[in-house]
Amino acid sequence: MKKLLLIFILFSSTLSAQEKSFSDLFIPARESCYEKDQRIPQLISSNSRAENLQNLDSLLNYWQKDCGNSEMQIRTKILHDLSQGKSLDSAASLSEFYSLYINNLSYYNAIGTLQKYLSYTTTWAEEILASKKWRARESLCLKILSCNKFQEANNLIYRSKTLKLTEGRDTEKSLSEQSTSLSEYYMFIAYANTIYTEALAEKIGTSHGFAISAGGAYRRHNYGIDFILSFPVRSDSLRIDLEDVIQKSDINSNLYMGGYYAYEFLKAPRTSLAFRATLGYTILATDLNTYDADTDTESPFWLESLSLGLGLEWKVRVYGTRQVGIRSSYNYCNFSRNNELRSNLGGAIIQTSLFFQF
Repeated sequence: MKKLLLIFILFSSTLSAQEKSFSDLFIPARESCYEKDQRIPQLISSNSRAENLQNLDSLLNYWQKDCGNSEMQIRTKILHDLSQGKSLDSAASLSEFYSLYINNLSYYNAIGTLQKYLSYTTTWAEEILASKKWRARESLCLKILSCNKFQEANNLIYRSKTLKLTEGRDTEKSLSEQSTSLSEYYMFIAYANTIYTEALAEKIGTSHGFAISAGGAYRRHNYGIDFILSFPVRSDSLRIDLEDVIQKSDINSNLYMGGYYAYEFLKAPRTSLAFRATLGYTILATDLNTYDADTDTESPFWLESLSLGLGLEWKVRVYGTRQVGIRSSYNYCNFSRNNELRSNLGGAIIQTSLFFQF
């Protein structure tokens, strides 16, 4: 039994000692590796690269063994190999590396000690790219590695013209698939237009305002919360049966708070069309008052209702993760507080927003 265990340990050690392929290097970076050895930025600086190629080889091997192929080590190894005229592994999942790289750009920018490293590698990538005419695969990789800003790198990846490669794996398709599988969080601000109708038959009023939303996305699924505040420009057709008297009123303001879910049934690297469902609460402030005989006071009268909405959302990526778009939904409301209250605002509010997402 001991002999079998010894043979298994020796066999495992032999496998782990073998050099890994490029496609095996996609392991997220660990901060401890960055703090452990700061010699890589020094060895790849433009003043010392030529004199330290041999040292860089040994350091990369040490780094791989000690830190488990961090993202920093992968990037340095790619640049080191390309600088010596080598080509990338055509079977490698480059989209995974690009995804890891651009997600770590914001992390590098937040740590002062890594700014120097990021500056060195981007400059080095630019020099290698300009040194010769590369294949499309290596050229795209070097262009992305020469970016030192998250939005810049992301924008390059999502530009469809740069992704049409002919060698090896279909990088355009793999990057598109990868972009739909990433989790991301975002906020957007918007101009909001609201139309009040009586079951789509009579237009009661129109309001203009602003919207703020925060949410997240995973693959094709989007979710988040909305806050909309708008002020009508025309709403003098609102009629309310209040205290057995038909009264005419204006809508002074409209406040909406709620959540949403959107599914992107059409998606491309730069644009998407989504089905959108919302559930929220709408409060309309009127210019009417109600009298309380017990306290001998008047209080403002509000119309309140749960709101269920269905609609569409279209957006286009303009730069990096920044997008602009339009969303529109039909919202069903019931503004009857009790059996005695009636309003000609029978349940249809159409909301449309032009938004900027960042």
